[in-house]
Amino acid sequence: MIDAAMLEQMRAKVDAMPDGSGVDLTPLTTSAELLAFCATTSRAEGWDECDMCELVVRLSPMSPDTVRDAVRVLEPLGYRDVCARLRQIAGRRKHELAPLR
Repeated sequence: MIDAAMLEQMRAKVDAMPDGSGVDLTPLTTSAELLAFCATTSRAEGWDECDMCELVVRLSPMSPDTVRDAVRVLEPLGYRDVCARLRQIAGRRKHELAPLR
């Protein structure tokens, strides 16, 4: 599970990166594609795919509705654990994600 300290640490790392030094994600056109890429990459690297997807959602301007839309696409594709986490942080909220614990 992501906590506030981990989120701030990751935000600082992202802010410190020079422009253009990250992975080119421009071919990914939907939130579902982005989250599937993050989950798949995390699996390949041996990282926790749920934590990675939560970090991406919390570091991005995704709304709860956008997260729920991604869940509807990812669930049938087998990203069940990721979808469970995304449902947990989006909940039934309208404007903001669930607060960090």
